[in-house]
Amino acid sequence: MTSKHNPQTPSLPDKTPDIAIVGLSLRFPGADNKHQFWHNLSHKISSISEVPVERWDWKKYYDPKPDKQAQKSISKWGGFIGDIAGFDAGFFAISPKEAQSMDPQQRLSMELA
Repeated sequence: MTSKHNPQTPSLPDKTPDIAIVGLSLRFPGADNKHQFWHNLSHKISSISEVPVERWDWKKYYDPKPDKQAQKSISKWGGFIGDIAGFDAGFFAISPKEAQSMDPQQRLSMELA
């Protein structure tokens, strides 16, 4: 007995349901809100920059032609979100010490939620 594989394509509904965007919160390099973000997109503004001096000294880690032993970066550029230290720990009932040890992405998600 031979079997024949007959894949079925799922049928799509006649009309897709309406979707409503109820809220939007974001922070991107060069844009702390949706208006700045849209402005950057519509005006083709690049938000890529050299590593800010307050983040780290990129000169210690940068080599345009690193050897594998040196473990250096081949780039001194990136997309950096401003005011990463501006987290209001008290608002979230978190001690400043605990806030400092948190992953910056977690702090950002708490601020934007």
